[in-house]
Amino acid sequence: MAREKEPYEVRQVNSDRLARKLQRQGWELMGQSGGALMSARTYTLRRPNPRSVRSAAPQTSLAKGADSGDQSERTSAAQSPGSPAPSLLAAATPHNGSQAPQNFSDGTQPPRATKPWYLKWWVLLIGALILIGLIGQALGPGDTDPTSPAVPAQPSPSPTPDDEETEPPSGVTSTAVTDAEVIDTFTTYLEGRANDGVVLAIAVESVTFEDGVVRVVFNPALAGLSTDAFLDLNPYDNLAEFPGTVIAFTDDEGRRLRTVVDGVATFLPDETDLGSLTTAEIFELGTGEVYTPGN
Repeated sequence: MAREKEPYEVRQVNSDRLARKLQRQGWELMGQSGGALMSARTYTLRRPNPRSVRSAAPQTSLAKGADSGDQSERTSAAQSPGSPAPSLLAAATPHNGSQAPQNFSDGTQPPRATKPWYLKWWVLLIGALILIGLIGQALGPGDTDPTSPAVPAQPSPSPTPDDEETEPPSGVTSTAVTDAEVIDTFTTYLEGRANDGVVLAIAVESVTFEDGVVRVVFNPALAGLSTDAFLDLNPYDNLAEFPGTVIAFTDDEGRRLRTVVDGVATFLPDETDLGSLTTAEIFELGTGEVYTPGN
């Protein structure tokens, strides 16, 4: 028996049957030990001390528990002899499989640990909303006012033929080529060749330009030659190749003159034809390329 001042009465038994009986009478199973290597198993039980003044109310409950325990024992005795008795360990273990909570000596449970304030769900929710707002503000447009309507872009008017300006070919000035410029360019070239002692150039009598064709007249007498001697001395199958050298290449001067010169024709003073070529034919002879306007 426990002393009067002790709140609980503790008892140890070595019988499973007696331990179950005490449980039905209101005793609380505290633990068990032994049971290994054929040794007897010891059960430790306790109940509120019926002699304690503080345990007056539990004593009444204990009496009720004893009565109910006797009734349960009678009910258990009425069951079939082959039915197994419930395990004491199952009675002491909660249904969810976890260990029973440890109690203080006075029967009260320790206080539950609380989370710090910064881990509470509402703090985390507010922080997530603030973070989403900052990210949206950083990724959004700068100073654009979302309430202002968007102004559609006005298409630029397409240029009309009157507004378009025709650009001259590369290397060619925008000023128009005059007839005098054509004649002067061909004459300067032929005079230069004459100064170099070229007999064909010395025999040039005149250079004219009309209807897009440069007309060059050769007079063999100016070179001190007869017509037959002049023709024998001529190395060209078509004498128009000689003065046509002015427009035969891709230099700036030739490119500029080809915009107005359509061909070159050569004659003797008696209008004997010595040969003629178009500008395209002269260009192909000089460069080996097919002529296209602008070359």
